[in-house]
Amino acid sequence: VPFSPEALDRLFSWQNEVTDRCNAEGSDTLTSIASKLEIYAVRFSLLLALADRACGDEKKLIDADTVERAIHLTEYFRVTAAKVQGIVSEDALTELQLAVLSELPGTFTTAEGVAIAAKYGMSERSFKRFIKDRKGVLFVHSAHGNYSKL
Repeated sequence: VPFSPEALDRLFSWQNEVTDRCNAEGSDTLTSIASKLEIYAVRFSLLLALADRACGDEKKLIDADTVERAIHLTEYFRVTAAKVQGIVSEDALTELQLAVLSELPGTFTTAEGVAIAAKYGMSERSFKRFIKDRKGVLFVHSAHGNYSKL
């Protein structure tokens, strides 16, 4: 079942968004998950189109609406994978990292995080490496010097 030109445009646009997000997050694990999910989006598009046909839809092409539904489904799995990765990653944290993580508010600046880490005896360099290594898994870099916990 071929894609309509509009459907392909939307799919390629979404794939570019995923690539940009992966480059910004810098997590190898989440990047590999995202790569697999790009393939799943194509498969979900086909499955949804075939399900529509089975329900009486006469379309011969996979349309943009079907791709949008497939993207929505794929994004659900991406968010869930990120949450699971965060849980798994928390199990691998040291006691110091867990203490700092629990003290950090939902959104924080680098300076706020460094101050909280210092209260527990974590150096500024260690804290910055901690958030860098866990970016996309435990933290989201929302703007320069601003982070949110996942």
